[in-house]
Amino acid sequence: SYAQGIPTFYVADKVNTDKKFAWVNTSYHLLEEDKIFQKQYYDKYNKIVAVSDSAKDIFINTFPYYKDKTTIIYDINNYNMIYNMSLLKGSYNDNFNGIRILTIGRIAQGKRYDIAVDACKILKEKGINFRWYVLGDGDLRPEIEKQIQRNNLQDIFILLGVKPNPYPYIKDCNIYVQTSEFEGFGLAIAEARMLNIPVVTTEFDAVYNQMIQGKNGLVVKQDPFAVAEAIELLLNDKDLYQEIQDFQKNEKKGNLEEIEKFYKIIEDNNI
Repeated sequence: SYAQGIPTFYVADKVNTDKKFAWVNTSYHLLEEDKIFQKQYYDKYNKIVAVSDSAKDIFINTFPYYKDKTTIIYDINNYNMIYNMSLLKGSYNDNFNGIRILTIGRIAQGKRYDIAVDACKILKEKGINFRWYVLGDGDLRPEIEKQIQRNNLQDIFILLGVKPNPYPYIKDCNIYVQTSEFEGFGLAIAEARMLNIPVVTTEFDAVYNQMIQGKNGLVVKQDPFAVAEAIELLLNDKDLYQEIQDFQKNEKKGNLEEIEKFYKIIEDNNI
């Protein structure tokens, strides 16, 4: 099961196999009635895999009786594949020559795009020449579109929808921004880091699994003013921007060794 919720319920009930594995890729806080409902499904799994330390801790806090069968396999990043895909055609085509800000993710409640739109308005009022692009789609798109229109940001905050290859967009942006309330890991942040794009992100449960404050980016409160201030700082402080890029260039790229952990649990005859 690649994610919690419906995929987990489906595999538990509808798939006939000797081994079942459930992935948890978010901060899985649940109400008591949801815990009781979902336990019947997780009982059917041999192993539960969290994508980060914090995702595991929160899952075990929610379901303490699964402590012994919960493990961690970080979201797998193949640097060579990502780098090569970033060189392909298919990036921005609007001939804009200002600052490009990029956010990637479902347009859903947990991603807090309302914070991003408000931060965009703040930056616009400061007279900065920029555009803020979004790759993704979701149930809250109509609501976010209304917020964009209310603030007259149609030409600045641009929803591009889902793209099959996001990596040229990452490579060609100046700053990657994540305004999430929660993430299991933050895969798009990792991808931006691999392509040496300075990151501004809100503080969520798993953020420090990969972010080092002031080194590979800036971590701020879940507040539009804090997000806008951090973006403005990176735009104005060229030395800081360059220091972050230099740090990212020397960070470990990718984690294909996590695949071995996947093979290990698949092949473990004791499960």
